[in-house]
Amino acid sequence: MLIGLASKNVILIVEFTNRLRDQGLSIVKAAVEVAKARLRPILMTACLTLLVIFPLVVAQEQVLVVVNL
Repeated sequence: MLIGLASKNVILIVEFTNRLRDQGLSIVKAAVEVAKARLRPILMTACLTLLVIFPLVVAQEQVLVVVNL
């Protein structure tokens, strides 16, 4: 799941960078602008994904403990 999320973010970063390059920015400036624009959404999505997965992992662990009794 996290690999898919990371690949989606890379695709978005490359696409936004290419758009800025088409507007005339250098590759370094385009990359910096995209990094500034996409950092917050990427971090929020990753943190939320981990926050949602954590209770599922804990619940699965508790089920395994009950089954093994």
